[in-house]
Amino acid sequence: GATLRFMDIPILPIPEISFPLSSKRKSGFLTPIIGLGNVNGVEVSQPYYLNLAPNRDATVWGTLMSKRGVDLAGEYRYLQPGYNGSLNLHEQWHDPIVGRERWSGLWQHAGSPTRDTEVQARWQRASDDEYWKDFSGLLSSVTPRLLNSTGVAKMHWDQDRGRTTAYVGSQHWQVLQDAAAPIVAPYNRALQAGVRGFGHDAGIDWQWETEA
Repeated sequence: GATLRFMDIPILPIPEISFPLSSKRKSGFLTPIIGLGNVNGVEVSQPYYLNLAPNRDATVWGTLMSKRGVDLAGEYRYLQPGYNGSLNLHEQWHDPIVGRERWSGLWQHAGSPTRDTEVQARWQRASDDEYWKDFSGLLSSVTPRLLNSTGVAKMHWDQDRGRTTAYVGSQHWQVLQDAAAPIVAPYNRALQAGVRGFGHDAGIDWQWETEA
């Protein structure tokens, strides 16, 4: 029986509403998001938050676009003592303007399986070259036309006066090209391996590195 009032004028009747009175998280609907643009038209999004566990949560939402139809999306986050990460997915089964499926995804993970090891991973992809223009707000990237996927594993050895680190990794770029303004694609690192070290002795700081 609640009612939202503005200057004592009832503007929104709410049959039922609940919210936590502390910092404890709670599952439920979040504030709707409404937007207007010349690319997708009127956009209305309704997110729903899921408190899965003290160290895991998710948010799912659907977006209705007057020009492009429905986009479904979700974000999943996890936090463990030795690792953490997140996964974001967007899916549109049919875009009536271009006549095909559109999607994007981003997975980020970082952790230390043991005290002396470290793992980092990132995967980001989009369905087509035009995605960065039609859905620019959905690409979490400083350069939305360059989508970076990287995986690196490191092992450390601590000495009395320094540290040595060995690493192996790979990096690949998806380039969203524009025929009117093409860009040069960065080099991929099909496989990268190296060893680096640093330390100090007798008042001298030193470091070295080798990589293939």
